[in-house]
Amino acid sequence: MRHADVFRFVIIEYNYYSVVKKITAFLHHLDPDRPLMSIRAEKEDYFSLVEKLTNNIGFILIEDFQHIATLPELFAGFNQRRDQISQRPIQFICFLPAGEQNIRACKDNLRDFWSIRDLMLKFEDYAPEQTEQTSTLLQTSISNLGGLDAKSKKNELKRLRARIKVLEKDASANIELLSDLFSQITQISEELGEYQNALKWAELWVTLLRKYNRPELELVKAIGAKADNYFLLGDYDKALEIHNRSLEILERTLPAHHPDLARLYNKIAEVYDALGQYGKSLEYNQNALAIQKKVLPAEHPDLASSYNYIAVTFSHLGQLQKALEYFQKSLAIREKVLPAKHPDLANLYNNIAAVYNNLEEYQKALEFHLIALEIGGKLLPADHPNLATSYNNIATTYADLGALQKALEYNQKALAIREKVLSAYHPDLATSYNNIAWVYNNLGNLEKALDYMRQGLLILEKALPAAHPNIASAKKSLALFEKKLQEKNP
Repeated sequence: MRHADVFRFVIIEYNYYSVVKKITAFLHHLDPDRPLMSIRAEKEDYFSLVEKLTNNIGFILIEDFQHIATLPELFAGFNQRRDQISQRPIQFICFLPAGEQNIRACKDNLRDFWSIRDLMLKFEDYAPEQTEQTSTLLQTSISNLGGLDAKSKKNELKRLRARIKVLEKDASANIELLSDLFSQITQISEELGEYQNALKWAELWVTLLRKYNRPELELVKAIGAKADNYFLLGDYDKALEIHNRSLEILERTLPAHHPDLARLYNKIAEVYDALGQYGKSLEYNQNALAIQKKVLPAEHPDLASSYNYIAVTFSHLGQLQKALEYFQKSLAIREKVLPAKHPDLANLYNNIAAVYNNLEEYQKALEFHLIALEIGGKLLPADHPNLATSYNNIATTYADLGALQKALEYNQKALAIREKVLSAYHPDLATSYNNIAWVYNNLGNLEKALDYMRQGLLILEKALPAAHPNIASAKKSLALFEKKLQEKNP
């Protein structure tokens, strides 16, 4: 693509929307003087698209080419304009989310254009790099089990362990209560961010149930807790392997359209999402949704959850209007069945705001984040961890708006809560240090940026396995800050 006066048609298949952003940045770097236009087809009609392609030169990027390939009002006329467009001195780069259905749509509906493609590439990103702070999707609620702060939860763990010691003296007579206590310890350890400890208790729980030949469906819950903690520790392949074991049990013991199967499909989809296999994630979430539509009332909360999961996957694929569509489906149910100030509504408003952030509609994002904070502020104690998440998200949007002092203020509010109520090596605490580091970097205070990034990395190295992607990302950011400081003070 070094010849600016020659038409080139390149298709790039990607697994994560960050690929689109990286390639766009690379093209800017490759030839900063060449015009570059990024277009989102879902925001255009046929005439506006053709006008941009026929009246501009240089790099023209279509971020969601599958949109053109699937809508008759776009692809029919697009084929007819092939010869006219191909005479233009443009480098036409079209991005397709991974998935055979998108390739097939291009082959079937854009035959004329498909026949003149110069190159087709496939790029993958393991996960969104955490080099900048981001809004949190699928926020995890902290339960009241054992209290809300780390100290009270740790006291509860101590009490539960002592209770188990007594009951284990006659385990066969107390098996149901013991199973419940193992479940509680696993959950509390997880909420403390002590994922290795939670995994240990989940494994002990599984061993206990197998020893006393408990029903398979009871075993599935304990197995699921193991998978959840492998997921939190970043071992996504192991999490997927264990979830598939649970799936074998459920498919053998439950009717084909049982809601528990749908919930497990959602879990499996979450792992595929983390692995960057968004086509598989979408498939499992849609399987869950199909079951729920058959067996649940139209306004059941599980349906709202599936719409939410599907929206998150579309968001990761950069199909932001589809993400908004599914978030709105989830919101329609939750607004109808939940009180106006319910925490699940706050979480959903945060998710919608995150999409507006990605659409670069930052004022709209801020509006939804503030609504979420208003709900949380009325329902939750002032030092509840979910409020810290809201502060983090608001800080992200202020940073995007260039209001760095406001971003710093809200990140520090999030950090103050997390330092008070979370354990010293909770990964969410590292997130706050990372976010503050990036704000100080953008403010030009590299010494403070380095200090906060080092603190965050120290926590991650104690909380997570050495191979976890978040550790690699923090190390990359730290190296970047050190290099910038060295260049500033040679």
